[in-house]
Amino acid sequence: MDNIVLPPHDPKNLQKGTIISKQWRIKRKIGEGGFGAVYKVVNVETETSAALKIETHNKREVLKLEAKVKRLFGRTCSVSAQVRIGINTLYAIKQLHDSGFVHRDLKPANMAVGPVGTPEFRFIHIFDFGLARQYVVTSDSGPPKLRKPRPRAHFRGTLRYCSINCHERGEQGRDDDLWCLLYLLVELRGALPWTKSSFSDPYDWELKASIPTESA
Repeated sequence: MDNIVLPPHDPKNLQKGTIISKQWRIKRKIGEGGFGAVYKVVNVETETSAALKIETHNKREVLKLEAKVKRLFGRTCSVSAQVRIGINTLYAIKQLHDSGFVHRDLKPANMAVGPVGTPEFRFIHIFDFGLARQYVVTSDSGPPKLRKPRPRAHFRGTLRYCSINCHERGEQGRDDDLWCLLYLLVELRGALPWTKSSFSDPYDWELKASIPTESA
């Protein structure tokens, strides 16, 4: 997908037939974001189709966004917001698990709300499935079966949010995604005790491992 930066005008409402860079003809808009839009286009010479992302180079809007981010930095959310985020994220995780996959790297950087001004804004979306793994085996001859866990697995995840099972190189399952959710929800209201740890200190390891995994 090509990426073109335009002068400060509205790139979100380009008309069908508009020629961009003497090469691409607009067919229709596919979607839009905060600083631009994606269009289906065709090459004026070869008639081949492509997706073209067009952005506006509006420094004022970028500065506004940067200032807003700085104002929010370090602040914690309310208990009500924490609960809503938790419920929405849990539902998103359930959808992923129902499809037969575990994410293995749930963290705030891999989550976002939908576009502002749309119904999707009220929902948490999970992305970046580069470390995801299928935990069920499907076949045409019978129902899906749980995939046999490996006795030892490679580390997959982020030290800050991963489960103790992941630290110990165990095969990750659905419960490991839920541990990630627990840690990131705690962080919404404060800081995790091991936030800045590389886990080279045995104390940090013991601190995380001391969290009970079963109810009394």
